[in-house]
Amino acid sequence: MRAIRSLLVLSLSSLSLPTFTNAFLHPCNYFPAPRQRQLMYGRRSMAGRHSLPRVSCQKAQAERERVLIDRASNMKRLRAKEEGKEERGSTIVDEGRRIVFLCCLVGAVSSLDRQAMSIAIVPMSGDFGYTETVKGSISSIFSLGYTLALPPLGLAQQLSSPRLLLASGVASWSLFTLLTPLAAEQGVSYLLAARFMVGAAEAVTLPTVQTFVSRWIRPQERATALSVLSTCFQVGTITALVAAPKIVSEQGWQQVFTTFGSFGFVWLLFWLSISKDSPPVYMSSEQVSGVKGELETERSKETFEPSTKLPWRQVRTSKSLWSTAAAHAANNWGLYVALAWLPSFFSQNYHMDLSKSSLYSKE
Repeated sequence: MRAIRSLLVLSLSSLSLPTFTNAFLHPCNYFPAPRQRQLMYGRRSMAGRHSLPRVSCQKAQAERERVLIDRASNMKRLRAKEEGKEERGSTIVDEGRRIVFLCCLVGAVSSLDRQAMSIAIVPMSGDFGYTETVKGSISSIFSLGYTLALPPLGLAQQLSSPRLLLASGVASWSLFTLLTPLAAEQGVSYLLAARFMVGAAEAVTLPTVQTFVSRWIRPQERATALSVLSTCFQVGTITALVAAPKIVSEQGWQQVFTTFGSFGFVWLLFWLSISKDSPPVYMSSEQVSGVKGELETERSKETFEPSTKLPWRQVRTSKSLWSTAAAHAANNWGLYVALAWLPSFFSQNYHMDLSKSSLYSKE
């Protein structure tokens, strides 16, 4: 019986001894962290004795620390990368809003230059003796140039740089607005040519600003951006009806064209330094705004792929398109007739000064 007990003790000892030995030599594989630190750094036990040798354990711990450091470094790099992408996305959003804000300003400037003639035509008729027919021609020639230039300019901004095309349009109509007083002194035909060019150059405004909204603004915010753009066009019209009579009464009708025409060149300074044709990195709406979603890294071209094939058949058969066009034409018929003729109507029939006639016109 004693022999059996001795054999069992010897067997258990032979099985457990390698485990215990390995545990003391490599405690990081068997003990929790506090016990590992005690064995690694040789803290004294209750009996005051040091632990067993620490060389192998230190190597294993060093290897583990290296792995942990590498993992932490990788996580740090990934976090910095994600933060950098979110920062770039936020930068794109801010840049897009600045560009659309400049588009709003150019809409107001175009309305100023368009509406300047409806106020200035009253004193100009007295200076040059314009008949009603001549006044009607001067008022309508702007719309003729606008209508004829709108289709080719709308197509051109899809095939070229809308940024530069809008800049050239603003520079052109601002220049011809500044030249309007000189053209009026040269004769009616020169004045008609100047106003025709102003209308043709302003035709570039709506297609290009809509392109910038579609490229820089998230889909869920585009309706708001377009409504703000439309409001800015009306703000420019109201500003012209309010400011032009004061300029005429204090400095003469020539100064109306000089003041309003110079605004376009001031706007160009900011536009050329801030604007871009399209975002440098294409992102979805969630990615650009910095909200949840995977960030894409695919680079887009400098400009979006132009659309060279127009769906003419769908255009001809679209009831919604033709109904919208009819409503827009009916609205413009009343709007532009009123804007062009109401100041002269109130001045001639009710003998109002320019300030009052413009006040009733904007009502």
